[in-house]
Amino acid sequence: MIGGLPWSRKPLTLGFTMKNAIHRRRFLKQSGAFALALPPVLNAAESTAPANAAAPTIVRTRELMAREPNPDTTSGHVWRLHQSATSRTNLVEMRGEAGEHIHPDAEHSLFLISGEVTVRAGDLETTLRAGDYISIPAGMKHGYRVPADKPALLISMDAPPYDPQKTIRPKNSAK
Repeated sequence: MIGGLPWSRKPLTLGFTMKNAIHRRRFLKQSGAFALALPPVLNAAESTAPANAAAPTIVRTRELMAREPNPDTTSGHVWRLHQSATSRTNLVEMRGEAGEHIHPDAEHSLFLISGEVTVRAGDLETTLRAGDYISIPAGMKHGYRVPADKPALLISMDAPPYDPQKTIRPKNSAK
């Protein structure tokens, strides 16, 4: 057998030579048992992760809406869904206008659930509707506008979480 293929003439050695059919059968039986035993061992090794390992975040809408929104916003309500060192996700009920600003330290993305939001990002101005998504690169000036009587519901994501103290607000923009 050449290379261990059945049509070859060189024997498959795997580091040793099997001289007869009995040894081959025993090897296959033992290796099969080993192969069957291996996955649980691998799973056990994975399950011994440190206690501080990340866990999935589950947010139930009913529980979320029972919480008071974060008080640090003037253009709607914000509920924190998740935050880690690498990203932050919020549920936002937006009203009115979030004036133009720049996050020099984070990419900012929006996914619109309901309503309409007019977005200005760089030289682009567009209206997002339910199901639309936009990702705004770090350092790009952007702002949002929603009719005050028709709030929009959206998911806002930033990566990494921007530092509000680093946010740049041009003098002529609303807060």
